[in-house]
Amino acid sequence: MSRSDFVAYSTSRYTTGSDLLESVNAASEIRGLIERIAPFDVFNQLSNIQFLILKPDAVASGKITEICQRLAGAGIVPIWSKPLFHTREHEYETLYRYNIDLANAECVVGSIWLARKPYLLGPAIALLVTSYDCAEETVYEKTRRLKGPSNPYLCVAGTLRHDLNACSRAMNLVHLADDPISTIREFLIFAGIEELALAARLLDRDLRPLRTFHYDSLVQLSRMSAALGPVVTDADYAGCLIRTTNKLLLACMAQDYRQPRLELLDQSLPEQGPRARLRIAAKRMAQCNKEIQRFVSNGELDPNDELLRQLVRMLDIATIDATAVGSMVHFLAACGIPLADWDELMIETNAHFGQAVRDALAEEVPVAIMNAA
Repeated sequence: MSRSDFVAYSTSRYTTGSDLLESVNAASEIRGLIERIAPFDVFNQLSNIQFLILKPDAVASGKITEICQRLAGAGIVPIWSKPLFHTREHEYETLYRYNIDLANAECVVGSIWLARKPYLLGPAIALLVTSYDCAEETVYEKTRRLKGPSNPYLCVAGTLRHDLNACSRAMNLVHLADDPISTIREFLIFAGIEELALAARLLDRDLRPLRTFHYDSLVQLSRMSAALGPVVTDADYAGCLIRTTNKLLLACMAQDYRQPRLELLDQSLPEQGPRARLRIAAKRMAQCNKEIQRFVSNGELDPNDELLRQLVRMLDIATIDATAVGSMVHFLAACGIPLADWDELMIETNAHFGQAVRDALAEEVPVAIMNAA
């Protein structure tokens, strides 16, 4: 495949949904990328290679092996990997530069600062993946179908973000390049052009052996994930809500032994999927809130107690205010109830994307929202 054929293939097949290819400001950058890779003559191979990042929340929650097993089950295997210990600010901004382009209809400039926070809490893993069976679907089409929407509450069973309980738009386990040209651009943020060409040339070989190659690569990625550190979070917002609520309940009961004993919430969440789990947590928290209001009405609890007020705010998860999360965290720390960094970030990101939470708690997800996914 020549460079002109590669560009024509990419722009005809992938323009829709590609932040780079849809951008009116990207023409010169696309030409520059094509010129840089042209001497290596690997355009044919690059049409079946995708850049992917296993995000810090996936690493911190120990979900790397299962994600890669799901990919392998769909015929997608890694051919290159690199740990990203410290994603520098300019690397992150370059990675998402076309997401914050004001010409982009889905510009996320208002939340880009928040989406970077997971990268400040832990390492990520960058991958190049390919598909050994792309006769009917390209690797891009397979991964798009497999990952699910960016909003995990809209994901359905069978997608990664549903089955592995992704947390929020900012903590949704994986980042994927939209198209082959975006793969070149994003890879070069973290590695060199020679590494890309070397990985691409692996595809000059017969692809059939890749069917057995995935076992070795899974072992390597599992070891890499373990080397990056222990599991430090479940990256599950519903679980985080119940944990935090129970900490507040314990603190309220510890203030005065004469206060009524408030029942701790059941932390087991049998349902799979972010939306189902969130709705279960919300029901338990609403029941707890009713019990508290009954005690307040009977005069057994002081409604002016600040710790109790923080508890009541937490129990109404649909109205948790993003601007108040910081002050709540500082108050809890002063009361001897520190939140783990990942728990704080789960609350903050879901409060920021509060409409997604409120839609998830609605009886039915609006059709317009489902279509937007």
